[in-house]
Amino acid sequence: KIEVADYHYQGDGQLKNSVPQPETDQRLDTQGDKLMSRVIYRRIGDQQSIVAVHSIKTAQSGGVRWYEFRLDDQQNISLFQQGTYAPDSLYRWLPSPAMDKFGNIGIGYSISGEELFPGQRFTGRLAGDPVGIMNLKETVLVNGEASQTNTLRWEDYTQTAIDPSDDFTIWYVGDYLKKGASTYSTKIGAFRLQSVQSFEK
Repeated sequence: KIEVADYHYQGDGQLKNSVPQPETDQRLDTQGDKLMSRVIYRRIGDQQSIVAVHSIKTAQSGGVRWYEFRLDDQQNISLFQQGTYAPDSLYRWLPSPAMDKFGNIGIGYSISGEELFPGQRFTGRLAGDPVGIMNLKETVLVNGEASQTNTLRWEDYTQTAIDPSDDFTIWYVGDYLKKGASTYSTKIGAFRLQSVQSFEK
């Protein structure tokens, strides 16, 4: 058992009306009672890291809780750092993490609010940043153009993946609705985590 900071998962369980959207009373489910993205393992030299993320309730809305665990030479696991990314009153959920060859961490996620249509964004941290902080400026992958009104079930997954050609570029894919559409559109983007407060996109 590994102790982490207290939390309450976002949404109070599966298939709950949780996340607000503009121009409708229909709220979206966050699947907040479970890890929806795969847990990632990276070995960089002698450093072995495991990164996990999930959606939690915050004082104002909902945010992304993330953890980096480390394994020692005997394969004992311990918590190295953790944090919650929730810089404002918008809801962030269904996160997906990636770690590049330098140990930088990127996280993509869905985002919505009472005045923001559901879309996809991305944040990250450099390996040398102070522990527990996502220090890079939040970047928009795609802004939604409409609310989802036919069901509370929102996609289920976003996905990040490291490009094997350079072990540095992070690909991210997520869904959104175009204006007037009744089915999802998908947006795919690539990012490199380079310097504080910036992305190469």
